[in-house]
Amino acid sequence: MPKIKAICVSDKKGPKSLVNSAYIIDNHGIKGDFHASSESDRQISLLSYQHIEYMQNQGFNIKFGDFGENIVFDGIDFYIIKIGAYFKIADKILLKITKIGKSCENPCIIQKKIGKCIMPQFGIFARVIIGGGIKNEDSITYSE
Repeated sequence: MPKIKAICVSDKKGPKSLVNSAYIIDNHGIKGDFHASSESDRQISLLSYQHIEYMQNQGFNIKFGDFGENIVFDGIDFYIIKIGAYFKIADKILLKITKIGKSCENPCIIQKKIGKCIMPQFGIFARVIIGGGIKNEDSITYSE
C-alpha cells in the first residue's frame, strides 16, 4: 500500500529536517515551513522514494529532506503522475498537483551541499485543498 516514508520541514530555504508528524494548513502548506504560502502554487513539495533510492545507489549520501522536499512517498510510480491530479493522505488531506519539476538557481543550495539536485526534474509541487494532521506511515493515494 502506498505510504508516506518521511515528512520534512524547515523554516529556512534549502534542506529540511525529518519530523514524525506535521500539520498541513488549508491553502497554505505545512505549518512552520519556509515554502508555505497562500500565494504559491508550490505550497507542498513531494518526492518519490524511488528517486532518493536511485541517488543513494549512485553513491550520494542522501537523507530525507536533503532535497528540500516536504513529503517522501513510496508505492506510487512517479511516471504516472500528472499535473491537475490529486494526492489524498490518510483519507482526509487533499493536495492538487500544480507542477512537476522546477527551475533551479545554478548551482542551488542543495546542489552545492550534495553535488546534484533532482528537484528540477522529479520534484512534485501541490496546493493544499484540504489540510489536517499527517504522520509518517500514513496512507497516500493518487487519482486523476
